[in-house]
Order: sequence, then C-alpha cells, then structure tokens
Amino acid sequence: MFTPTTQEMVESLTNAYCAQHTDIRQRHVFEQTLHALVRLAKSEQMLEIKASVKKLTGTILVEPERRQTKVIPRG
Repeated sequence: MFTPTTQEMVESLTNAYCAQHTDIRQRHVFEQTLHALVRLAKSEQMLEIKASVKKLTGTILVEPERRQTKVIPRG
C-alpha cells in the first residue's frame, strides 16, 4: 500500500488549492504554512504521548534531548 510522504501531501494540497491563479510567493507561503502545521501537530502529538506515559508510569522514561547552540566567531 502506498503511503504518501509529508512533502508529497503538501505538494498535492498546494496544487489543489493554489491551482494556477497564484504567484510563486503565494505558493511558497502556503507550502511553508502547511509545513509549519505539520511540525506543530507532531509537537502536540509528542506532548500527548509524554503526558500519557507520565500518567501511566508516574515518570517520563526518556529525558528530552537538550539542544546546544554553537558559537561561531566572526573573523
């Protein structure tokens, strides 16, 4: 069974919604908005999963990874 990727779904929705009546900038903004919604949904899903795990076990088993920022010296 074929499962479309996120990119394929975004392209399909963009093509269906924008058709040929929008310019390049509008298409780009629409695509980026869809990508942002996907990221938000994934984050919300992860928070719900963590809350469920915490509710069932009393703790979260996996510590969240900490992002570290690298300092790039200007030269």
